[in-house]
Amino acid sequence: MKHPAASRCRMVPAALFLTLLTATAQAPAPPEDDIRPARGRVEIPLPDSFHWTPWLITAGILAVIAAVILWRKFRRTKHRGQAPLERAMHDLSAIDRERNNITAGTLADQSASVVRQYIAGRFGIAAPKRTTEEFLRSLTSPQAATLAAHRERLQSFLNACDMAKFAGTDFDAAERLKLLETAFDFVRAADPPLPEPPPASAPPTA
Repeated sequence: MKHPAASRCRMVPAALFLTLLTATAQAPAPPEDDIRPARGRVEIPLPDSFHWTPWLITAGILAVIAAVILWRKFRRTKHRGQAPLERAMHDLSAIDRERNNITAGTLADQSASVVRQYIAGRFGIAAPKRTTEEFLRSLTSPQAATLAAHRERLQSFLNACDMAKFAGTDFDAAERLKLLETAFDFVRAADPPLPEPPPASAPPTA
């Protein structure tokens, strides 16, 4: 009869063998040699910095355009509220301030335009595209009867303007001043005074 202790001693080497075999099977395989070349550094592109200059320039241009539009709108509104004489005097004064800084043709064209607009606004005779002769003939209408006494002065002024605009005649400082003085004198003289209101009737005495 075999002793139980002897049987256990023979089982120990077998159990140890199974343990070693299991550990060997579960052990990871040694890594293989990597023969691929090393990759370069990967750089992540950063976003470009925001440039404000183009936006500031665009905003400035838009602001200037808006200011010019508002100024023209204000000027048209202001002119609509002015009487023809007041508007003509204002525009001629603006031309007078620049009379020596612009060409004779520009001076004549702007001055004649103001006078024509004054006649159109004050007497209802609009003829912006007519020649001087055609424009003067239109002044024979009944609504222009008050201009009959100033026709010669107006004709002399418009003819002088035509010489600068179409014939290329240049004006010296004295001639420029005389041209504008003629325009001022015509506008002042041609504007008839407004009729005075009738006197209020006296209240009846008791």
